Amino acid sequence: MVVTPGRSARRDDLTQRLAIELLQYVVGYLPPSVLLLASGVSKRFRSVITRDTRFCIPLRVDVTLENICNGTCSRQVDHAYGVLSYAITEQLPVAMTVIHGPGIQAYAERRRYTSDVSAVVRSYMSDAVFRVIGTALPVLVRLGITIPDQCSVALQAVLLQPAPVLRELKLSRSFVEDEPESFGHWHVVPANIFAGLAPQLVRVSLCNVALVAAPIPAFSSVRHVALEYDEEAPDIHISHVFPRISVLEVVFEADIDSLQPPTTIEYGGLSLARLHISDDTGCDLLDTMVDDIELASIPSLTYTSYVAWSRHWKTVMEGVDGSLSMHMRDSLVPVFDSHYEVELRAIQTGFHRVFRLAEYNLYQDERFSELKVFASRIVAIRLEYDFLYALMDFRCDFPVLRRLRFDLPKGAQFNQSLWFPSSKDVGKETVNPDSRLSGEYLLFCPLLVTVALVARGCNWSICPRQVAFIGAAFGQLGRRAETRAHLEMVGIGFFEHSTCDLLNDVFPTITYHLRDEHWGENEGWL
Repeated sequence: MVVTPGRSARRDDLTQRLAIELLQYVVGYLPPSVLLLASGVSKRFRSVITRDTRFCIPLRVDVTLENICNGTCSRQVDHAYGVLSYAITEQLPVAMTVIHGPGIQAYAERRRYTSDVSAVVRSYMSDAVFRVIGTALPVLVRLGITIPDQCSVALQAVLLQPAPVLRELKLSRSFVEDEPESFGHWHVVPANIFAGLAPQLVRVSLCNVALVAAPIPAFSSVRHVALEYDEEAPDIHISHVFPRISVLEVVFEADIDSLQPPTTIEYGGLSLARLHISDDTGCDLLDTMVDDIELASIPSLTYTSYVAWSRHWKTVMEGVDGSLSMHMRDSLVPVFDSHYEVELRAIQTGFHRVFRLAEYNLYQDERFSELKVFASRIVAIRLEYDFLYALMDFRCDFPVLRRLRFDLPKGAQFNQSLWFPSSKDVGKETVNPDSRLSGEYLLFCPLLVTVALVARGCNWSICPRQVAFIGAAFGQLGRRAETRAHLEMVGIGFFEHSTCDLLNDVFPTITYHLRDEHWGENEGWL
């Protein structure tokens, strides 16, 4: 900053020169975690950020016996009151999370203190924590509570006040370790929660929490519902409780001995834009829904399961017509340790189906072979390099496949020795003694136009033999040279002094591109 002689130095607020619309555009790129910090830049910046629906002041209380005894909970509660004294006056949104658990030192603390653990926790939750929640309700936009059953009545009493700005509610049941688990006794959401007044509430998540049979006025505007239950589920008629629901997530973990799916949840009357089903134990959760929900009318459906049988693939894909694109990748959602994800998208209608399965095992390909039913409709495939062998183990042909794209991390290597077909009879199983696997299957891809290898990071080199292997595996040696697929190398070159004779036999034409992380996004690639 240049200071003119004779004038007092002052700091210019550069945000005053920007239009409000431009400031809002800038704020939209900021992650929610930094909005509170960024609000201190200037008064004008703060006025824009505080109107952003993602902005809120986070508060958290971790209720464990050791935290109560060592004063941690008291400090968290005092901090919450201090923030609320300012937030309520300034009408700033607040998000509050209350976690209850026994704590790693619970039993040691119980030997030191003679009071009953449950009584101590229940008393502190009622006298201190729930009072903070009641104080925060006028400015609370997000509330998440994990509570033991013993505190249900006290919590219900606190949540009888209106919640005028609440947008998200998450209630979870926590078990107390010194008492036996009792699945028949749930925390129940009462019909008069928030005095029936929560006009901005759009998202509700319930984990092992029950609902009253009567309509709940405070839930009349909720659109996104997540229900998660272990071993048993209470009676719930979803459309009666959530009349405006458009997104539903159902997570169920059955008893490992009985593998019985819940039959107490009714799905009739639902009209959904998105459905996510998580069946960790393979209890056929999907089968309990098919009679009540018209799956074919749901644009977006995700099915997470340890095992996906043939009928599950067919049920989920029912009504999705036309050509398909497929994307294989690591699952980014840490649900049930599901690491493998297959997304199928209908190109004409935009309907898409996602299968998330357990971590892929190279020697057990049965659960993936079900894609043979849809392979004849797949015209584009995109996959991470590590899943090359997974795709090959489908052991099915792709007769209309046009585009095949591999996303390669730096230094990617095959986890198996490379093999090449001993016979050029496309579609036939071949055996190569140099391969660690026998019976390799050449995928029949007679219409394949382009194979693309795209580097994720900076430009790097690869062995020509690896690239030739890909073309051979997808049946290019079985086609006339002039009809074989064209190879696109994006941000990838070959090692110096490496021989490309074999590569040139497989791919007669090759185009090299500089690294571009958005390459192909406008040319129909996934």
